[in-house]
Amino acid sequence: MRLMPPGAARSAPFDCEKWKQRPATARADERLGLHDVYSVPLVGCGDTDSIVTRALEILLRYEVFPPHRMRHHVCTDDRVIRRGAVIVQRVFAGPLAAEAAVRTDDVFDDRARGGHAGFTYTTLEGHVERGTATFSVGRDPNGAPIFRIESWSRPGNALMAAARPFLRRMQRSSVHEALRHVQAQVTASKPT
Repeated sequence: MRLMPPGAARSAPFDCEKWKQRPATARADERLGLHDVYSVPLVGCGDTDSIVTRALEILLRYEVFPPHRMRHHVCTDDRVIRRGAVIVQRVFAGPLAAEAAVRTDDVFDDRARGGHAGFTYTTLEGHVERGTATFSVGRDPNGAPIFRIESWSRPGNALMAAARPFLRRMQRSSVHEALRHVQAQVTASKPT
């Protein structure tokens, strides 16, 4: 984790090569720590399939968190998430921004079988947390479009364990902001 003032975090270049060298803090199939599942319905112009497709495009560009909460850089030539891609994240919290990174373990599309599409990533060494998160879009049990985040996490080190109550509140707040942000982008977008 790298701490910096918010102004520097908004303007400093991202160092993908540094983060690409970092090992993962967990295995992609590891289910340790706190388990959270969040979801929100998606509403927009067009049919359910076009709404889900537009939401997936947003996810694969990692335009999940509002810019006041996080700046990000997908370390691929086209800045689109694919398996193995590193995503550098700068999270803003009060007078500081914390930079950390994650690596995409899986990109999936099970919509043809009635499932979801999205990706799973694992935190990299230096992240405030250790764990995995899956971001997906699809249909809920009633067939309506939905955006879903599921995560397993635990503190990244002893200092983060001590700050866990504060970090949990911030994590939950950030996830709810992400749900609203994706929902608003889908609602505002036009069918393709």
